[in-house]
Formats: sequence, structure tokens, C-alpha cells
Amino acid sequence: MNCASSFRGLHEAVINHGGNKKPEIITCPHEEIAVHMGQGYAKIEGKPLAMICHGVVGLQHASMAMYNAWCERVPVIVMGGNIMEADKRAPGAEWPHSAIDPAALTRDFVKWDDQPASLQHFAESALRAYKISTTPPMAPVMLSVNQELQENPIENRDRLRIPKFTPATPPQGDDAALAQLAKMLVAADNPVILCDRMARTPAGMPRLVELAETLQCAVIDNFGRMNFPSRHPLNQSFRGSILSQADLVVAMEVNDIWARSAISTIASCAPPSRATRRRRSSCSAPAAST
Repeated sequence: MNCASSFRGLHEAVINHGGNKKPEIITCPHEEIAVHMGQGYAKIEGKPLAMICHGVVGLQHASMAMYNAWCERVPVIVMGGNIMEADKRAPGAEWPHSAIDPAALTRDFVKWDDQPASLQHFAESALRAYKISTTPPMAPVMLSVNQELQENPIENRDRLRIPKFTPATPPQGDDAALAQLAKMLVAADNPVILCDRMARTPAGMPRLVELAETLQCAVIDNFGRMNFPSRHPLNQSFRGSILSQADLVVAMEVNDIWARSAISTIASCAPPSRATRRRRSSCSAPAAST
């Protein structure tokens, strides 16, 4: 966090009530850096880091990093302090630093957002934010945290509860479709695997290597993630024209097969004819662990 008045109640609670443990506050002097720290943490640890920013001004600083995390499909839980009710804002900075709907700034590049109206609502929303952000395709989420909710005396304390967390089962390819794809790969004379954001975990790369070596087929990596070893002899990422020679293309987590990427020269290949296109196949990563 970059310390600010709009979330002073939450800040004080973590320090004085929680002893700055679980969660622990890490001070960061800029919101964009804080979100990028969360982006890197999630890529290393496989789970999101939460950050909190000050009103609309802090959220504007954080928004570029949130957009980057969205593009990279990385979970980050972003919270923004806010004074939603106009009659609760003090004269001066609290007016331009607050908004009725601050998450509107980032709604086009977050997976989900909410503005809890009670402490129990916050508990439910915080759990839902974690669950939604970590369910593939992963992405940032946004919670607007009202200052009144942070600082007012707690009513009906005994009725508050922490919801039980039940992790979502990651999506995976249909078994029948995967079986059909396996038959097509075995029957193909010159298959090519095209991948972009296929490897979600460290297990993704060795599984793709095993598949490519079993089939002895070329792999084109668009480097949306590190999917395939760059020095492997089957890595043909610099030969985008190889697609024109393929009788079967398996596209794994690729946005656009024919778009030109920074490395491949796929755009130089003419789109396939209608007859050839019938034999082309596109699929998501075959298993949740990849």
C-alpha cells in the first residue's frame, strides 16, 4: 500500500488489531509499482497479492499495472479507499478524491468488482474476489472499500462470520474433444502446435515438450508466456511460414492464429482455404495443471 487517509481505518486495524501479520503491510511509494509487485508475486507463487490504493487518484496510478495484469491473465486483488456518501466527506481533498463508483475507472480490464455496503458484505465479497481472480482465465479484481465501513463502531459483532472458502475446479478440455484431437494428431503427416498463453504453471512446459517429442511436430511459441524451450530443435517460432505446410494446426490458448506477433511471422502466411480449414483444430490447454 501507499499510505493514505481513505483507508486509514483498515491500515490501523491491520497494525493494531492484527499485529501486522496475516496480512502483513508492505509500504510501496507508488500504486503502479504495488500492483506490479502483486503481478510478479502471483506469477511466482501461484496466488494473488492484495493491494490498496487511495481514492480515485491512487486508482488512476494503479490502473496501468492493472491493465497489464489483465492482459497477462494474472490475479491481483485491488482495493480502493473511498467515501461514497457525499455528506460524510470533509471539505477539501476528500471531495475530488472520492467517487460514487470508483471501479468504473477500471471496469473494462478487471474480471469483477464490488462496493460492499456492510462488513458481512465485505467478507463475502473479499472471498468471492479471491475465488474469481484465481479461476482461469485469471485476472485482477477490484473492491471499493468505504471509509465509513472501516471506521464506524461494529454493530451486531456476534452475527458476523468469515465465509468458508471452497476453491473452484479449473476448467479443462472436453474428454471427447481431446480424444478426437488425439486421433487427428496421430493421423496428420505434418502437424504444428501453435501456443501463446498455454503454460499457466511450471508443469506446462515439460508437458508440451513431451507432446511435441512424442509427435515429432514443430512448435511455434508466440511467447504470451514461456511455453516451450527456445533452444529445443522442435521450436520453429522463427519460421512462421511453416504453417502453410501444415496439414493440422493445434492452437493452444491463441487469440488470433493469423495475427502477426513480435516473434513469429504468421501474418505472412495466407489464410487457409475452406477445404484445409476443415482439418484445422483449435483447443484450450488440455489439463488444468498446465
